[in-house]
Amino acid sequence: MSFDIDKFKNTNFTPREAGIEVPALSVFFPEDEKPVWKVRGLTADEVARCNEAAAKNKTVEAIAEALATGGKSEQVEAIRKVLGVSTSVHSEIAKRMEQLVLGSIDPVVSLDMAVKLATVLPVEFYQITNEILKLTGLGHVPGFQPGSGEKKTSGPV
Repeated sequence: MSFDIDKFKNTNFTPREAGIEVPALSVFFPEDEKPVWKVRGLTADEVARCNEAAAKNKTVEAIAEALATGGKSEQVEAIRKVLGVSTSVHSEIAKRMEQLVLGSIDPVVSLDMAVKLATVLPVEFYQITNEILKLTGLGHVPGFQPGSGEKKTSGPV
């Protein structure tokens, strides 16, 4: 049995999605609604962007430390602020923040919101990003390419 390249190329894939119950955030959901955070798996490009966020965090910190040895601590802090990097953010957290931003469907998450969630509810932050990683690892869901939407009517032969 060999791999059907044409079938693979012509198959439409959709990202896997899941909802994670987050009872600790229930106060921020409507009263009559379950507190469910909706996420999806990431693409390879998005995974690379997450890895890049972690690498950027490390690189900028190394540059900042090198500048700090020159006694220019105000400049170092200004550089960190402009680049959105802090000595208190571990590279793994920077990576997960990017995963949260890219993988959240509902609510849609900004970097500021990801920072706050990681700070005030770290367990939920990890729970949500772990689900994003799990969905990413499972890959997109294959389905068949939908038709053009136009009905072709058959006429007499």
